[in-house]
This record gives sequence, C-alpha cells and structure tokens, in this order.
Amino acid sequence: MSDQSAFDVLQSSGGLSLFFGIGDTSILYLNAEQTAVATGWTPIDLTTELGANFPGQTVSAKSFAVAQDPTTANITIAQIVHVAETNSDALFVMSGLSNAANAPWMQSSANRTWVARAYDDSTNPPVRDQRLWHRIEGMI
Repeated sequence: MSDQSAFDVLQSSGGLSLFFGIGDTSILYLNAEQTAVATGWTPIDLTTELGANFPGQTVSAKSFAVAQDPTTANITIAQIVHVAETNSDALFVMSGLSNAANAPWMQSSANRTWVARAYDDSTNPPVRDQRLWHRIEGMI
C-alpha cells in the first residue's frame, strides 16, 4: 500500500488485522495478518478479478468502502473500479463474508462473488448497511 493511500482496518474472528487499501498499482488489496507467514501478512488482490467483467479493457481500483456487522462480524466490501477505455466507473459489492482468518473468500478469487450494483440511485441503495452506503455516496 502506498503511504498516501486511504485504508481501512477490520478484524478477523481470531483478533488479527485485515488492512484494506489501494496500492500504488491501483489495485485494492486486503493485507491479512497471518501468524504462520514469515512476513506476517498475506496480500490479497481484490481488483484484478473484476477485469473479467470488462474483457480487453484496463480496470483499476478507484475507491472502496468496507464494513463489519457489529452483530455477526460479517464483512461487506464495496469497490468502485475505473475502466480506462470507456472512461467509466462501476460499483461492485460483496457482502455476508465471514471474518474467519481462513475464510474461503480470502483463499481464492474463485470463492468470491462480486455483484455489480448501480450506484447513482439513492432511492435504492446498493447495500443495506446505511453507514456503508453513506461512505459509498462520498466516493462518487
């Protein structure tokens, strides 16, 4: 992550840190704290996989928001990506994600399901969590 990058931190069920931030390469990373890894961290690219929605085009992370449910501790991630060739932005959301350190969604992009959402319709917000929705509104 760039030292100038905005970041957010959540916590795994084991009390380990989950750092989210956009790196110098315009990729949203989850840097998951790991006790069994020499560096102590495992970087997880959460942007490149969204390129499959835009074949042959350049996709980069523009902004993001994360939230953790205070009751279930489940995680929601919202990411706005920029498509260079069309000079357009798109919003993708994943929700109901386990905060377990070994959660499948943290292990492989094959275990992640991003949902494309319209984000310019304030009467039908793309996420139910109003705190997260207000953060998304601030990104656009």
